[in-house]
Amino acid sequence: DDFLTYRPFKKYDLIIMNPPFSNGDKHLLKALKMQENGGNIICLLNAETLKNPYTETRRELLEQLNKYNAIIEII
Repeated sequence: DDFLTYRPFKKYDLIIMNPPFSNGDKHLLKALKMQENGGNIICLLNAETLKNPYTETRRELLEQLNKYNAIIEII
């Protein structure tokens, strides 16, 4: 199934994800929404998604990551 259309029916303690780099921003925003009441996320994401916030979705993602004081490690 497509994660972007997935409707969770339970709470998850941890989401580990490796979304497509082409729309990883949308996948990570969805995961953040799912975890807004608690839980962790580990996400492998193209670094340019965060380094180059040229779209509204990428800007929103950065705002959300800042809001949650996300730990970002660029390798």
